[in-house]
Amino acid sequence: MKTALAFLLIASSTSLGAAQSEASPRSPLLGTWAVEVSRLPVPPQARPKSVTIEFGESAAGKWTTQVDILGGDGSKRHIASTYVP
Repeated sequence: MKTALAFLLIASSTSLGAAQSEASPRSPLLGTWAVEVSRLPVPPQARPKSVTIEFGESAAGKWTTQVDILGGDGSKRHIASTYVP
């Protein structure tokens, strides 16, 4: 599970590398995304049941990311961050 979480956090942070000005068009990355957990590079027994990632805009040109993970054991995790892209 830690591997899957690390993979998701790395994937979400590396895909946000480009700077965006206020005059830029809305990013196609913004919105809610579901991870196809069957394709995660971890053994099936270690995969979560579901993962959703939401990218949004907040004040002062910042972005927010919220990740919700439903573990294979039924546990729930919620991770949130706010940052300047």
